[in-house]
Amino acid sequence: MKNKIIIIFLLSFCIFATLFLISCEENLTDQNKTEVSTKYTTKEKTEKMQQKNELQFSRESAYNHCKNIVDLSPRVSGTESHKRVRSYIKNEIEKNNLKIIEDIFVTKTPIGDVEMDNITTTIKGTEENGNKIILAAHYDSKYFKDEKFLGANDNASGVAVLLELLKIVKGKKYKYDIEFLFLDGEEAFANWSDTDSLYGSRRYVSQIKSIRKINAVILLDMVGEKNIKIDFDMNSSPELTDILIEATQNLNLTSCFSKRFIAIEDDHMPFVTMGIPAIDIIDFEYDDWHTKNDNMENISSKSLENVGLITLKMLDILNK
Repeated sequence: MKNKIIIIFLLSFCIFATLFLISCEENLTDQNKTEVSTKYTTKEKTEKMQQKNELQFSRESAYNHCKNIVDLSPRVSGTESHKRVRSYIKNEIEKNNLKIIEDIFVTKTPIGDVEMDNITTTIKGTEENGNKIILAAHYDSKYFKDEKFLGANDNASGVAVLLELLKIVKGKKYKYDIEFLFLDGEEAFANWSDTDSLYGSRRYVSQIKSIRKINAVILLDMVGEKNIKIDFDMNSSPELTDILIEATQNLNLTSCFSKRFIAIEDDHMPFVTMGIPAIDIIDFEYDDWHTKNDNMENISSKSLENVGLITLKMLDILNK
């Protein structure tokens, strides 16, 4: 009888111990699942917070930059109002705690000697090897003897996009240096020619020490028009045109393209001539080009935003 009791006790203990161990294992498994789930959720939340905190392109801010520049215009090179626009650009660079480099030069034009100023600032890349991508736009406006030309689309719009991109690019970690180039003297003073146009870009290219250090030049000109339609410029580098197409496809912004294939002479040409990859992002089919109606009424904050997003996507692709 006693032996039976002992045997029953031992069996009961074994069953209890087995159930206890199974219960502990299940609890540990559940705990591990909870920990993994918690870690995943925390990681997901962190990523979402990072995305939320990452600076986004502000169409409102870009539009305000454009308006502020137009309010200071006309900005014909060498004039007092032009100098005020120069100060505005430099102030915006300083707000981002970036170093300003000015190249002030005097050049001969059909209306006499004119002082011009190319303004640059550079955001260093992680590779620190001096290789760079240039984002460029001209900030001068067309000279008319008897007409007040404001040049909202041509090219306060391109400058406005660059100024908004400054703070965004500063917060990113790109492989290559990103140089912001605000060019002077794009416009002709009389008739467009090899000597009367592109004063700033020709000056800049003449001072390049190593063309191999420049991976790409992205020029923004006339990018604020409502229902913008970016042209396919046959003078732009084919490889950069491919990247432009890829960027717009990734963003579902192919509606921003026109079906026009035209050869455009703009500030990218001195770079292309030197063998540097360069592209002109431009909507040249603009009814109010070089007229007094090129004002803020024709500017779309959405177009400014779209071009800003496309430019950022191109930078992402070029920095892979």
